[in-house]
Amino acid sequence: MTKTIFSPVQQKMLFNQIKESDFFNSLINDGNFFDFLSNIWDIDTLPSSDPRFNNLRGDIQQHMFNNDDWDYDYLFSEALQLFKKEDLFNKFITETVNPIYHNHDSQLILVATINEYLLPKKYILKPYEVDENGDLLYKIEPHTSIIDDSAVVENNIPFLLERRPRGYAHKISSHCQPNKFPSFTMVVDHWDDYGVESRFELFYYESKESYTHIGPLKIINVKQEYTDSEHQKYRVRDLMEDLFYSLGENEFCSIGQTQEYYDTLKQKFPNKYLSILWALKDCAIFSFIEDNFEKHPFFHSLIRENSVERILRKEKYLIDNRKISSCYRFSYEFSPKYAEEPIHIEFSFDINSAFQQRVFAIIGENGVGKTQLITALPLDLAKRRENLFAPQVPLYSKVIAVSTSLYDSFDVPKNSVGFNYVYCGLACGKKDNKTILAPKELKLKLLQTTKTINGRERAESLKNILSPLYSADIISALFTIQEEKIKVNQARLVEIVDYMSSGESSLLFIFCNIVANIRYDSLILFDEPETHLHPNAITSLMSSIYQLLDEYQSYAIIVTHSPLIIREMRSTGVRIMDRINNLPVIRSINMESLGANVSALVEEIFENKDIPKYYKIKIDELISLGLSYGDLISALQSRDIELGIGLKMYIQQRYKSHV
Repeated sequence: MTKTIFSPVQQKMLFNQIKESDFFNSLINDGNFFDFLSNIWDIDTLPSSDPRFNNLRGDIQQHMFNNDDWDYDYLFSEALQLFKKEDLFNKFITETVNPIYHNHDSQLILVATINEYLLPKKYILKPYEVDENGDLLYKIEPHTSIIDDSAVVENNIPFLLERRPRGYAHKISSHCQPNKFPSFTMVVDHWDDYGVESRFELFYYESKESYTHIGPLKIINVKQEYTDSEHQKYRVRDLMEDLFYSLGENEFCSIGQTQEYYDTLKQKFPNKYLSILWALKDCAIFSFIEDNFEKHPFFHSLIRENSVERILRKEKYLIDNRKISSCYRFSYEFSPKYAEEPIHIEFSFDINSAFQQRVFAIIGENGVGKTQLITALPLDLAKRRENLFAPQVPLYSKVIAVSTSLYDSFDVPKNSVGFNYVYCGLACGKKDNKTILAPKELKLKLLQTTKTINGRERAESLKNILSPLYSADIISALFTIQEEKIKVNQARLVEIVDYMSSGESSLLFIFCNIVANIRYDSLILFDEPETHLHPNAITSLMSSIYQLLDEYQSYAIIVTHSPLIIREMRSTGVRIMDRINNLPVIRSINMESLGANVSALVEEIFENKDIPKYYKIKIDELISLGLSYGDLISALQSRDIELGIGLKMYIQQRYKSHV
């Protein structure tokens, strides 16, 4: 295969993952390393770079094993030229999953890893043959997405609608056993969602003796008017037949309400689950159905729960056994406007440790490209520019951009079915003609967002998030209890804002906007959130951000020039962005940032160690003029306050150097 599938950065990322999996070490331990190489390269006829050997095999033996002066990177990149030809890299990939090098589990794990990179390119490692030992042989093939309905076999199992259940719809006693086998029974659930009755329970009867409860689903019809206008009710059952094999194309839209619903369907029908989901017009699997129904006034009823919106976004991948790790680990290629070459940034979030790391921060001086990065990222996500991401374009339910500056440069990407974007900022207008919201406009928007928060029953969540930022008196005034539920007190809101500082009111506006819009698995982009904040408020801000991300299981990328931000973070989630002439540089921080001394962080991040500071220059001048150590200390001291030990040591060293 000569078609280009992987970009160079994706090739190297995938190679590194294979290397980190210990695959090569296992080959060596099992005595298969040279067999593996020989199946890809003719190492017995390829020339050696060392005149002592007749071929490349001798070269590899000498430098990989006898002397140990080649590592895997040099061997494959330089000696074997793995990354020079696309067809060679593809051959390498297929050979890594050859069953002769694996047990069953290790082969499946490696196949899944490689498919993370192939699937976004519409390719897949697919078994094409079973060998004599019963093991699968794989090759790279074009992959037809599961949302392509032309590949789905027509369903031949009938659905029987039970309109009048007895008791709870999810119980087997809710309906009579069908008289046709196999068949599905779909039981109406009279649950009322603000006038919309769209919920059903699905059962499968294989025979009289065997049945399975598949789980709950919701369905809407293309019809948008109430089916019972007198009582303002939208009852989907009134638009359905008593018996059907498939819901009408372009007429219905459904989605399962639990992950177990999809898991059970696939377990019960490993070869037919797509046919059944197509018959039910499932919008989580067949995305174009969502395209047709996303503006439907009752579509929100299908995804009322956060967990269902997550199903809507992810199930098409989960049901295809595709790992979804790209939202917490991905590489992004970015080119600042000044740069001659792009940089690759490895974003990594840790959601499995005791101290989860849901925040990733990039810190650097002005002019290095931090804001360009934070504004380019959502645009590239929206356009699904796969060549810039590895192993694939990350999936987020929503991207929220946050800025408190008039001078932010966020271009607002166009929303689509696959990309949901919200801008939360104090500026309004287009990029080149922005103005800060006037106080009256800010208050009006606050009232609108808090109304949404109350309607979505998120006031208690907002209260928890705001508590680190404001005094107990302000929190008490902002919230009230109505019908045993916490609500934002809109009657007091405007009054309270009048007494807040500009920083306090800005943060209130920002967090209200975020909470009104956020969903599980959102990505929040903060552009210098420390602007206009007191140092103590920055610490409180980070506490609120952590609370927000934990509450909604989401992620944040922060660009900043404040060490006060990163001292609230572990160093594993911090990168320093520098600029050397026209070359951007990303580097790790060489100290633990969490709780670190701010002066030490400034020295580490901005590399001020060799920059002459005013007090250093002045000390040298006074020492040169013959001022004694005691007089110099007295001149520097403020009243009776002792000088810091670090400054005293520096002065002592300078005196020694002048001797």
